[in-house]
Amino acid sequence: MSINLWPFNKSKNSNKRTIDPRVYKRSYIAAENSRLYNWQSASDRTADGDVKNALVQLRRRSRELVQNEPLAKRYISLMSTQILGRQGIKLQMKSRNPDQTLDFLANNHIESLRREWGRKAGTVYPVCDASGKFTFLDVQRQVLDAILRDGEAIIYLHDGKRNPHGLQVELLASDRLDIERNTVLQNGNVVRMGIEQEQRTHWPVAYWMNMKEDPLYGTYKFSPQAGAKYERIPAEQIIHVYHSDRIEQSRGGPTKRCQNFQKQWPRIPEPLNI
Repeated sequence: MSINLWPFNKSKNSNKRTIDPRVYKRSYIAAENSRLYNWQSASDRTADGDVKNALVQLRRRSRELVQNEPLAKRYISLMSTQILGRQGIKLQMKSRNPDQTLDFLANNHIESLRREWGRKAGTVYPVCDASGKFTFLDVQRQVLDAILRDGEAIIYLHDGKRNPHGLQVELLASDRLDIERNTVLQNGNVVRMGIEQEQRTHWPVAYWMNMKEDPLYGTYKFSPQAGAKYERIPAEQIIHVYHSDRIEQSRGGPTKRCQNFQKQWPRIPEPLNI
């Protein structure tokens, strides 16, 4: 009859492996594959790969949120007030004379021309906006709203032959830059989500814009049946404003604040009056 009394019967030559607590403490907890971390998805796709798969849906939900959620709409209004204010971004010249004194005459003249260019177009005098509907302050607000709501803004610079200043701007919806246009051209350039770039440096060369929308369904989706066609616009004539969250990112997505509004403040349906 033998009695097993632990730990007196424990073999001295046990080969049981133990983990050095110091090594375990130095490891990355976020890299563990236990059940506690299975909920978190991980991907090694490029920045453009992630943006391409999510941008359309993010943009739709962000627009719906701004349209129907008072908090999101208020956020857009506050950003416009705090960044642009009542007068927007103004030009203040500080040209100097050879003796380093301010040239007030030249500065006032340039600022006066700038104010004249930024006003709303008249019947015979189109100014900054190619459509003739906005002042330059309105253009600034439209661009800021588009960046916060859609994640990017596209401005088309015209040579402005219709006004004496030689420059007009045209605001284009980011939907016109087709996210599904991805190909390799014969000249070696790569088109990523509608933007033609140098393959090695990602330098933008041109923008392939869908300049026709579907009048029946009111959408910018490229449709040959609706007469859609791409217009290749050189990058020198396009100002593409967006925030890049990752390196080599070609398109921008809605701001994190607009994305998180719906999670933090879900809309609760009003009770039905029966």
